[in-house]
Amino acid sequence: MSGLSAFSLTPPALSALCEQTHAAWQALGESALTIREAESSNRQFRRSLYVCEDIAPGEPLTPDNVRSIRPGFGLAPKHYDAVLGKRATRALTKGTALSWEDID
Repeated sequence: MSGLSAFSLTPPALSALCEQTHAAWQALGESALTIREAESSNRQFRRSLYVCEDIAPGEPLTPDNVRSIRPGFGLAPKHYDAVLGKRATRALTKGTALSWEDID
């Protein structure tokens, strides 16, 4: 096989690499970024963002009035830093699960 460098793959090795790469991608499966039906009953055990003090319309969201608690029916805790400093679009009472519609 003239013309091949020491680091080049032979045709059979390239074929094996392609097959193994395809098999690896198949093994990864599909990502599901939504809650599956089987997981929906577990939402009560997850955490989410809730209003922990009454908030007036236009009032900013702060660590004093928003917390990550159970059940998981509000925004995911990963959005905590993103909502701090935002303003409430309406009056929010203590115990309200926070949603994007509540934030300006």
